[in-house]
Amino acid sequence: MSPRYAYTRPELILMKKLIENNIRFQTQFPILVKKYKKYYIVDFLIENKLIVEVDGIKHRVSLNRIKKDKKRDKALRAKGYNILRVPDIEILNNVDEVIKEIKKKIKEINR
Repeated sequence: MSPRYAYTRPELILMKKLIENNIRFQTQFPILVKKYKKYYIVDFLIENKLIVEVDGIKHRVSLNRIKKDKKRDKALRAKGYNILRVPDIEILNNVDEVIKEIKKKIKEINR
């Protein structure tokens, strides 16, 4: 699926590292939440189990955005997905640690 917008630099960096680590993923993946009669487009769906959202500054400082993210996360968790929110700055500063966290989450999910 083509992105609904241009990928951000942190998203491109994470994509490259996921490929290098042979981690299967899809980007800009739509997930239907019937309760709200809408699709949520997730940044990364990893191995069909883990949603990784790359959060820019607005996701950390806008109270309205934080509220919307919590509602969205709750709806996606209710569908059985696990969610990992990663600040974009963390990817820029230490993507290897982000990859370690993703691998850890995948391992926990597969137990």
